[in-house]
Amino acid sequence: MKKSLILIAIIMIMVTGSAGAGDYSGRFGLGLSATESSPTFALQLLAGPYYRLEGTMAVSHARPDDDDSSTRWRLGFGIFYNFRQGTDFRPFVGGRFIYDFISGYDEKYVDIIGGPSFGAEYYFSKHFSVRGEYMVRIIKTDDVISPSLLPANTTYIETTQFLSVNFYL
Repeated sequence: MKKSLILIAIIMIMVTGSAGAGDYSGRFGLGLSATESSPTFALQLLAGPYYRLEGTMAVSHARPDDDDSSTRWRLGFGIFYNFRQGTDFRPFVGGRFIYDFISGYDEKYVDIIGGPSFGAEYYFSKHFSVRGEYMVRIIKTDDVISPSLLPANTTYIETTQFLSVNFYL
């Protein structure tokens, strides 16, 4: 019974609009995503009634001993098409490109990641939303060492998901 009520609530959210929801074009947003490696920060622009542009950055630092340290950076860009303007629940499709690199030990190792994604964003207000995203990642690893901890000099296809909270100005 509980599962049926949850399913009915989700369907109602998906098919109904909200009087408070509108076209948020031109708004900037700041987001924080939970990912597999480290928190990812996003700067977003709602570029028109249907498009969202997003720049992302994640950084982590490792110091295995006093003499060595490394820093991992994940810089990305995404473009997304939002369906259903004027509602609180907005499905989207798009794609991401991520430049994933580790610098340290007097070396730099790079993975190139890209691929399509889809998901949905729910606006609790015009200033706050929660987004879930599913991505098919195509990863081209570095020739020597992969920052993604995959075997070097290979191409992988895998899936991943993100959950983020967003604050719009």
